[in-house]
Amino acid sequence: MAHVPMDDTDELWRETKEKSWGSLEKTLQAHKGKTNGIANELVEMMTVMAKKMDEKNAPYPKSARELNQVLNENLS
Repeated sequence: MAHVPMDDTDELWRETKEKSWGSLEKTLQAHKGKTNGIANELVEMMTVMAKKMDEKNAPYPKSARELNQVLNENLS
């Protein structure tokens, strides 16, 4: 069971300029392999989730708080 901290979600929200699942996926790829910041395991899990949400044409959250809620609901 994974939990995405709000500070990680805030960082992703700021860095994802175009608010879409595809853009979030690109932002997550940029975090992959970095030694500081979001854990690689969490990046991998969120990347898979973002792909699935994109394939389902799920609406993208309208705020960082909403994104955090969606991530945590789907990763639990």
